[in-house]
Amino acid sequence: MPSAPVIRRPLSGQLSVKLPDNSSTSWFVRNHLRNRVSLARTAAGYTVKRKDLRVLIDQLSGFYGGCQVVFEYRRQVRCTASCQNALREECVCSCAGRGHAAGMSGAVLAAVKETSLELEEDLQEVTRTYARPSWWRGPDYFREHIVRRALGLSLVAS
Repeated sequence: MPSAPVIRRPLSGQLSVKLPDNSSTSWFVRNHLRNRVSLARTAAGYTVKRKDLRVLIDQLSGFYGGCQVVFEYRRQVRCTASCQNALREECVCSCAGRGHAAGMSGAVLAAVKETSLELEEDLQEVTRTYARPSWWRGPDYFREHIVRRALGLSLVAS
């Protein structure tokens, strides 16, 4: 099992997800992740619907501090306006996601590393590592902070 979560996004079909094998992973999947994405258990990990990619990256990065996403692209498919004006992550053309309008970065989520591997004549695999910035403590921290302040409780958790 990987030490950080790994998501594979093939050219078509569902995403496959491998999570670290530790005690907190089962809690995270059972009590947190299942409420946000459609997960199905497999022998190799989990499968997730393609439409949940952005949410999955966000949730895994929030819990584990980061994750790797392996994207497959077709090198001989020309990048067109449909890719450049896209609002979702569905890009499989030769730009390997670089020309994609929405990209995969959010306000507090950024790809910090990228590697590329040519698999076949037309198939390219790009691995991007996403990580939260060091100052990010997650939505639960801020939610707890707001509730404690509203209730007049100490802001330092005991």
